[in-house]
Amino acid sequence: MTMVMASASNQTMAFYSSTNNSSVQTRDIQCNSSDKGKRIKKHLKGTPRVEDTKKWDPKRDDQKLKEKNVELKEKNLELREENLQLKEENLGLKVEGQRLKDEMTRMERRELDLHKENETYYLQLAGKKILYAEFNG
Repeated sequence: MTMVMASASNQTMAFYSSTNNSSVQTRDIQCNSSDKGKRIKKHLKGTPRVEDTKKWDPKRDDQKLKEKNVELKEKNLELREENLQLKEENLGLKVEGQRLKDEMTRMERRELDLHKENETYYLQLAGKKILYAEFNG
C-alpha cells in the first residue's frame, strides 16, 4: 500500500492499494487552530473490502507480519527439506543409471565375444567338413 501525505493544515492523505481491484481510500485531516487534535474523515470510492474496513493498528499489522514471516520460514524449511530429499533421490537414480549403463556395456561386449566365438566355431566346423569330404571323397 502506498501512502501520500500532504503538508497544509487542511490535508488529504491518500492510501493507494497495490492491487488493481481494490478501492482507494482518502482521509481528510483537519487541524483545529487550537490544536486539540486531528479529526479524520474517511471517504471510500467503490465497494470497501473487509480489509479496508478494519481499523489500522500498527501493532496488529506488525504481529501479522511476524506471523506471516514465521509461516514463510516454515514453508521455506519444508521446501528445503523436500529439495534435499529430491537431490538425494536424484543422486541415487544417477548412480543406478550409471550402473545399468555399465551392465549394458558389459553385456554388449559379451555378446560381441560370443558372436566372435560362434564365427570361429562355424569356420572350424566348415574346415573340418571340407577335410572330411576330401578324406572320404
